[in-house]
Amino acid sequence: MKHINYILFSLTFGLLSSTLSLGQEVSSSSYEEETNQHSINPIENYQVMSTVSLWIRMNLRAPGNEGFFTEDYELSKVIIDAVKNDRILPYKDDSFKERMSKEEFFAKLRIPQTELENDIANQASNDIFNNGTALALEEEDSLYGPRNVYLVDVKIERKFDRQRSSMYNDILGMTLIIPATETGERQVNIPVGAFSYRELYEQVFHQKRNGALQDNPEAIWFNNRNPAQNQNLGDAFALNFYQGRLLKYRSPRTGEMVDIEAGAKGYSKGEQIKAWLIDQENFLWEW
Repeated sequence: MKHINYILFSLTFGLLSSTLSLGQEVSSSSYEEETNQHSINPIENYQVMSTVSLWIRMNLRAPGNEGFFTEDYELSKVIIDAVKNDRILPYKDDSFKERMSKEEFFAKLRIPQTELENDIANQASNDIFNNGTALALEEEDSLYGPRNVYLVDVKIERKFDRQRSSMYNDILGMTLIIPATETGERQVNIPVGAFSYRELYEQVFHQKRNGALQDNPEAIWFNNRNPAQNQNLGDAFALNFYQGRLLKYRSPRTGEMVDIEAGAKGYSKGEQIKAWLIDQENFLWEW
């Protein structure tokens, strides 16, 4: 309990410190761009009073996420198909600094058959070959299917927008992950590729027609209780229909990354931190 209280105190102190130093931050190099290029929210950086970076891990098989994992309309399938059809290119990680080629992405999805192919599937170079021949994207039987790729790490910045006087969960990116239970002898989670959320929203969840964004009929969050209320995937994320455990966060006070331990104890700690963050919108107005 003392450890959790220390975490909450650190987050509180960091949020207040970022608020008090706002005038200095406006002129700093971190605010050279007006808005975050991976966000769909038009929040100018100089209007952000405080920020906490969070990473939430969605298990698409979990009951709370079943709307994202309907047969033939899985979130993972929608994204993988978009890469296959050249509508989007992934990044190597959620720092969004370096792109991953289409061939490299599908090499990560390849089911290893030998120790040599294990090494090929894990290498991160741009040239991925098997006995001198480029890995064939058409060999779908040798690839992990969308229902095998059921972990998604969601990168979020929880921001307080001083102009609108509201707290926002600003999604910046998503990373597809093959869980350890699907990787055979390796028994490790395999990140397949990271995606800018803005690119997902504009190029995958929606399609541009006549200069306007229209819903992609394949990108659907299914409401099993009321099909008339099915939603576009972009709307489902905007409405916070997704569920997941807090994987890690970046301390606003020190800038350091803090990992949340696995297991029941870590899950409980993560839920307490998430609940505390929700309370901060009211907490800030008390000052």
